Order: sequence, then structure tokens, then C-alpha cells
Amino acid sequence: MKAFSLSSYEDHEEVVLWMNTVGPYQNRQETYAYFSLPFCAGTKQSIGHYHETLSEALQGD
Repeated sequence: MKAFSLSSYEDHEEVVLWMNTVGPYQNRQETYAYFSLPFCAGTKQSIGHYHETLSEALQGD
């Protein structure tokens, strides 16, 4: 199964991203919500949430 595909996008086209948490590599217990970081803030007023299934989590999808 292909993990990703190459795509091209036009300027100002919306790109859907899925992210989880970020944190320091040396301390895996310290995590932050992705959009709480000032340089990750998007232009949308609200963010939709997607909860992955156990199968997706185990497969790394």
C-alpha cells in the first residue's frame, strides 16, 4: 500500500492536513497540541477534529 502520493496545488488552494501532537525528540512525554504553537496557526477560525481508528493507529496511517 502506498503511504503517500505526490500532489501539486495552486496558490491559495486549501490543503487538508492531519496532525497529532508535537514535542521534543529527547522527551517523548512532553507533547503539545499542534495548533497551540504560534508558527502552526492557520487562518481558519475553527478546526475540525478527526479521531483515527485503532486500525489506523496501529498501521501508522
